Amino acid sequence: MLIFAFLAFFLLPSPTVAAPVGVCYGHLANNLPPPADVINLLQSNGISNVRIFNPDPSTLQSFSGSGIKLMIGVPNEILPYLATGNPTLSLQWLQSNIFSHIPPNQIRYIAVGNEILLQEPYYTPYVVPAMLNLYQALQTLNLADFIKLSSPQAASVLSASYPPSSGTFDPYIKSAMLPLLQFLHDTKSPFMVNISIPQLH
Repeated sequence: MLIFAFLAFFLLPSPTVAAPVGVCYGHLANNLPPPADVINLLQSNGISNVRIFNPDPSTLQSFSGSGIKLMIGVPNEILPYLATGNPTLSLQWLQSNIFSHIPPNQIRYIAVGNEILLQEPYYTPYVVPAMLNLYQALQTLNLADFIKLSSPQAASVLSASYPPSSGTFDPYIKSAMLPLLQFLHDTKSPFMVNISIPQLH
């Protein structure tokens, strides 16, 4: 069965502009339809934004030319490789794993890791260095203003979320959160949080 989970972004759109709606497209399920059928389903329902968790070549190639905008994930285990290298290495990784399969104008975001700060803290030291190298690689390609980098976190990074004006981050991850937020601020990129939507019965 194909399961779509919604991803909520901490974006603040203009009050007069509707925020786009997208879905997550994962492969952790049984009897999945081929990507071409998934794309037809998305298009028939007017869905034009999709998150792909891993840069799977066949999936990216299927979306190429569809007009659907993508957020493509960099797997957590790849972060040490990108963080300890240099921008040239990150550029090669982007070219080989993403841009050789889908044109850059279909990519809105690159998600560098997923839910690392609380779920997989081993990778925490690599998040911002990997983002910096990827950002410089995008600058080399003149794409840094069009493809934004972020690192989606679990909603539990917020120790308090209501009312929104009193929202605070978990104090145990403050030292890791501050450089991430600084990078997002400096590059005008969104802070992203994964929100689980309860199933309706």
